[in-house]
Amino acid sequence: MPVHNVLDFGAVGDGTADDSGAIQQALDAARDDGGGEVAVPGGTYIIRKALVIYSHTHLRLAEDATIVRDAPINVMLVNSSDGSGGYEAARDIRVSGGTWDGRMDANDVRFTVIAAGHATGVRVEGVRILNVRDWHAVELNAVKDGRVTDCYFSGFTLTRRWSEAIQLDLMINSSAFPWFGPYDHTPCTDIEIRGCTFTGGWDRGIGTHSETEGVYHTHIRITGNHFEELVAEGIEGLRYRYLHIGGNTFHRVQAGIQLTRCSFAAITGNTFYQPAADGITLREDSENSTIGNNVIQGAGGSGVVLQNGANRNIVTGNVITGCKGGGIRRVQSKGNITIPNQQHNNGA
Repeated sequence: MPVHNVLDFGAVGDGTADDSGAIQQALDAARDDGGGEVAVPGGTYIIRKALVIYSHTHLRLAEDATIVRDAPINVMLVNSSDGSGGYEAARDIRVSGGTWDGRMDANDVRFTVIAAGHATGVRVEGVRILNVRDWHAVELNAVKDGRVTDCYFSGFTLTRRWSEAIQLDLMINSSAFPWFGPYDHTPCTDIEIRGCTFTGGWDRGIGTHSETEGVYHTHIRITGNHFEELVAEGIEGLRYRYLHIGGNTFHRVQAGIQLTRCSFAAITGNTFYQPAADGITLREDSENSTIGNNVIQGAGGSGVVLQNGANRNIVTGNVITGCKGGGIRRVQSKGNITIPNQQHNNGA
């Protein structure tokens, strides 16, 4: 695989010069070779234009390399598109290492740092994403075979109703994904988010807030992540099917996990410490799922909530202690199995 060093294309990396053009030229060179690696050595690289990455390209930042947004652009890096829908617009894209700094207070433009759409085989690995305004650190929209692993997310300003560090979305319209279409309602499938840390004032860690009736994100794995000091939920799932949430830790978030219109989920082996509201909530037609072997301590609300049509679920093997709103609470739900669980020192 050919390697293109951005310094060879005129990048300076001194924190002052605009390196947008040089980095883009390196990405273009990889495209022209049919794929390759673009290497960003240590330094601070200012960008004032959005970068476009192409199929079969690995953008690799050195550990001491930082790319800084220094203009009112609404995305820092987005994949190219050939106009195809489904998962066919781009494939085999990898971004690894280094830091991406959005400078959220530099201007009032909402933005996403890394966006992928209508793509197959997307990897975001070992990156630090800092200081995002209103939108997302990583957006996977109509992505098949996506992986976000060993990343760190911190620093966020919210001026709208909600947002997620990592958003899983579907191609619903240009408001959801403004960079290109077609808007064919393609969801995400085969997604893994593993070993990441979410902190520093983010609203939600991982989630979705738009939907199309009858369309579901499928085969989602969220494992081994840490969520701390979040304004809202650690995980907010909306229309997910075949979902595994396991081995995550939640420390002083507003709420741990909330699933709406999700089914066939396994929520197992997670630890929740002092969420301000509830630990785990299934609601609004979230069915046929298992909540098992979790530890929930000191919730301001309930440990587990099944409400408003959360039917035919199994809650078993959990340890729920010191939750002010009670251990397991059921509201307008039926057919759920909720034994055996260990519940101690919980409220009403």
